[in-house]
Amino acid sequence: MSITRADIITSVKYQFKRNDKDSEINQAIQYIVDDICEDFDYNKELQDSTADLPLTTNVASLDVSVALANLKAYRIDAISLKNSDNSTDNRFLNEISFKEYLEFLPVPTIVTNVERGYPEQYAVYKDIIYFKPVPELTTFSVKVYFSKKHPTISVSQDILLPASFKMLIVEGVLWQLYKIMENKTGSMTEQLQIYTALKERNIDKYNYKPNQADFIRSCLI
Repeated sequence: MSITRADIITSVKYQFKRNDKDSEINQAIQYIVDDICEDFDYNKELQDSTADLPLTTNVASLDVSVALANLKAYRIDAISLKNSDNSTDNRFLNEISFKEYLEFLPVPTIVTNVERGYPEQYAVYKDIIYFKPVPELTTFSVKVYFSKKHPTISVSQDILLPASFKMLIVEGVLWQLYKIMENKTGSMTEQLQIYTALKERNIDKYNYKPNQADFIRSCLI
C-alpha cells in the first residue's frame, strides 16, 4: 500500500487547523521525503545498478557518465568487482577519498607496473571512478550500485516509502510548517525532536537488521 500526497495533506490539515496552505504543504512534503531518503539506505524503490562495466588494463579510471546519463541526482552506494576467469576474486571495493587516491597516483593518466594489481579500493570524482590498484587483467569488470533521489511527488506520483512511514512524513511536514510559516520557536523545536526521533525509529527497522548486511552483500556479488 503506497502513501499518496492527498493522504499526507489530509492528516496535516487535521492537525495544523488551516486549509489555505496547499502550496506550502506540498513543498514541505517533498522536502521531508527527500530528507528521509537521504538516510534510508534500504529503500528498494530508489535502488538500482548498472550492468557489468568492463575495466581496461593499465587504465586507472572508468567514466560512468554514459551508464548513468538517464538518472537524476544519483549517488554511488557500492561497487563490486568481478573477474570472469576467477570468481574467487569477486568482491566489494572499499571507498576512499579522491584526495587519498591522488596520494597513491598523483597523475591518474600515468600508470607504472608498481600501481597495477587487483583493485581493492575506489574513489569517485564527478562521474569518474578511480581504482586502486589499477586493473591489471582484461577480465575485470565492475557493477555500480546507486541510489536515486525521490521523484517529484504529484497527484500521479505516490510517495515511494513504506506505508508505515506515513506518520513520520506528517510529523516532518508539521515541523516544516512551524518553521517557515508560524515562526513559533518552541513549537518548531519540539516538532523537530518528534520528527527526528520517529525518523530514526522507522529507518532502524529496515537499515539495521541483525545478520543481514553480509547476506545482502553476498547476494549482490
